[in-house]
Amino acid sequence: MDAALKELLEEAARERRFAEVRRAMEAHPPDETYLKELREWESEAWS
Repeated sequence: MDAALKELLEEAARERRFAEVRRAMEAHPPDETYLKELREWESEAWS
């Protein structure tokens, strides 16, 4: 398989995975507990 074609196929697969994750997150948005934990983690990570 040509390297350029392989790269295009991998990129398309990656885009499909991101689209699936995006749809799942839209269907099941994070709750406040998760968002609080995420904010705390980000605060600690950047301190």
